[in-house]
Amino acid sequence: MLCVATGLLVLGALAPAQTGISRPQRLLAELEAIPDMPSRQKKAAVLLKSVNAARIVPAEGLEWAKVYRSANLFKRQRIATTRFLRTAPKGQAAFDAQVMLLDAAVGDRDPETAILALKAAKPVDNANAYKLALTTAEYYAYGIALKDREAGLEALQLASSKVDESALTGDEREKLGYARAVQAAQIQADAGRVALATQTLDRAMASYPADSETRRRLRVMKNQFTIKGKPAPAFIAEAGMTVPDLGSMKGKVVVLSFFAHWSAPTLAQFPDLKKLSTDLKDRGVEVVGLSRFYGYFGDEKDVTKEVEATKVAGFVRDQQLPWTSSMVAKATFDTYGATSVPYLVVIDKTGIVRAAHAGYSPESFRAIRALIEKLLAE
Repeated sequence: MLCVATGLLVLGALAPAQTGISRPQRLLAELEAIPDMPSRQKKAAVLLKSVNAARIVPAEGLEWAKVYRSANLFKRQRIATTRFLRTAPKGQAAFDAQVMLLDAAVGDRDPETAILALKAAKPVDNANAYKLALTTAEYYAYGIALKDREAGLEALQLASSKVDESALTGDEREKLGYARAVQAAQIQADAGRVALATQTLDRAMASYPADSETRRRLRVMKNQFTIKGKPAPAFIAEAGMTVPDLGSMKGKVVVLSFFAHWSAPTLAQFPDLKKLSTDLKDRGVEVVGLSRFYGYFGDEKDVTKEVEATKVAGFVRDQQLPWTSSMVAKATFDTYGATSVPYLVVIDKTGIVRAAHAGYSPESFRAIRALIEKLLAE
């Protein structure tokens, strides 16, 4: 829930590389050197113009699938993986191929194929099983649930059933348990089953010591669901800094954009959020950006709050964000249930929280925008 075109004419299957590094490996290295996805996809359109996914050498299918995955070309990723699976791979190769197929199906919003691939994936050891369960909890289940919520919950159970949790370290069990509970609760809440979502988090919290960080994070996550329908809390400022006054925005539909300078999904959301602001500002929509201090910026570690605030201000300018952005205390993130970024909160004209959503996908953003336009008409 990430070489220069050869000009060769493809006649039949692509020939395997004769010496050294293979062609798909070279292409993958070139594409992964491009950090932002839009630019990478433009480059992929040029580099892969001569490549027909349906005619690649089956034995190289998994390598080509990685190339397609690097540019989010999920349909071609699926075709390449399917060709590789026809070679009847065994062991680790078979597992890797099923996970690649699962990944493609999630990206392509095909829950049926995703569940079939997850069922077929046979981890060769518990380390692979843990990695699959964790990735499913943190990413795959969410993508599946965008089309089929019940399938998303099924994916969580399927992936977890492949792990021998008694063989995990304490940290691994805690990390998996947290991710699984958060994802299940999010899917349940998105389906309108808020009471069940809070029960899921309560059960998870009960399994951790009262003073544990994981329990605290689950308690914060719970705020994400319980805050809806209540007056939006005032922001808490860091010492010596000012924050916007929500009270002065009554009569407008307010969108709180919780963001971080290090978050790739935040960057992916910005274009949609900027368009929303441009389209709807004159109709009464106010976007407010909120970030907090993390103690670093890029490669610079242990930076002071003053330095980080200056660099975040530069980040906001570089991203050309047309709304006011402020640094708030971590307590503001906790009060609103912002356990991850990007995180959007929608507040109606009377100051009541109407929606809170973590993460970004085009589908989820369209739903948020539809709600905002509905609130404008009230």
